[in-house]
Amino acid sequence: MGMAETVIGVVVRPFGIRGELKVKVLTDVPERFESLAVATLARPDGSREEIAIAGVRHHQGHVLLRLRGVDSVETAETLRGAEVRVPATDRQPTDANTYYTMDLVGMRVRLADGSEIGCVSEVLRYPAQDLLVVGEALIPAVRAIVTDVDTKNAVITIDPPDGLLPESMLQTISPCAGRDGGA
Repeated sequence: MGMAETVIGVVVRPFGIRGELKVKVLTDVPERFESLAVATLARPDGSREEIAIAGVRHHQGHVLLRLRGVDSVETAETLRGAEVRVPATDRQPTDANTYYTMDLVGMRVRLADGSEIGCVSEVLRYPAQDLLVVGEALIPAVRAIVTDVDTKNAVITIDPPDGLLPESMLQTISPCAGRDGGA
């Protein structure tokens, strides 16, 4: 694997007959597409391609991308499901208490009393709030529950309401793998 990347969108489908791509925006700064000259497309089959961006426009909450060499609906169809990626070094700065999803995945999750309950395996994005997937639990990423995010030590502290976490999770610690600072 090469340089770290940030996913800023996913190709939903072709748009129109001239090869434009309808992209679901996965960044809080959709305007960043307008400054891109090149992006990496990572297809679901694992293949990757760096491609020049010929045009960007916004349409009903999505971004429409025109790529050099993609000028038909058939060619555009081959890119369905591809992630639009940029180098992590090109990430936009975040405000305090705002984090990149890729930074949360793999972090250890602890209760306020210090007991560890597992690791974030995925972050599900929803309009109301994101959900942290920890084992079989879905933890709303809201300040009332997520009380601290320590990126330096890769630890998230939560104070869940009664009933949010399965009893089995409170009795067993799920080990975290592949994260610096892991237990």
